[in-house]
Amino acid sequence: MTTLEEIKKKYSELGELIAVLEKESTIYATSNNWRVLFFEIAISTYGISMNDLKQKNRSETIVMVRQIFMFLLRQNDRLYYAEIGRMLQKDHSTVMWCVNKSIEYIQVNDYRFMRVYDNFKHLNFGK
Repeated sequence: MTTLEEIKKKYSELGELIAVLEKESTIYATSNNWRVLFFEIAISTYGISMNDLKQKNRSETIVMVRQIFMFLLRQNDRLYYAEIGRMLQKDHSTVMWCVNKSIEYIQVNDYRFMRVYDNFKHLNFGK
């Protein structure tokens, strides 16, 4: 199963966007399609899906990808912490901590975090 087929199966609510993506040979990130591209990168690079982000797995890579996803949801979509928490089955205070920690890692250019964030930073359309 290709990455696109896997995304289509798991995220059927994005059907219209996926139909557009199928017609394009090169997809550029926009503020509307960044989530699809995020999971395409997460699956192809790290083998991490949305279900992995919802679990209580504390492996370093999954934790960092989860933090980056929360950070981008806050930056790009301006979602409340509670909304992000419901989406990922986490408490709002956990989301706050993750977003703040991501900002801190970016500001100090933390090597381990930035190795992962560099794959996703082009998806940051926030202010």
